[in-house]
Amino acid sequence: MTLIPYVRHEYTVEHEDRFGVTYFDMVMACSITDAKERIRGRSPYVNIRAVSKNPSIKAKRSRSPI
Repeated sequence: MTLIPYVRHEYTVEHEDRFGVTYFDMVMACSITDAKERIRGRSPYVNIRAVSKNPSIKAKRSRSPI
C-alpha cells in the first residue's frame, strides 16, 4: 500500500478578534477547513470571515525575438 502525500497550498485567512480588529494571516494547509483549524488552534475565539487559496505563481519564459 502506498501513501499519497497531502499537498499543501498557501491560504490567506481573514479573521477578526473580539475587539473588532481584522487580521490577515497566510498559512500552509491541505484544505480550507485545515486552514481554519490552524487559525483556531492559535486563537480559539476569533471570527473567521474569509479563507482564500493563493494561486501559485510560476515564472513564464519569454521568447526573445529573432
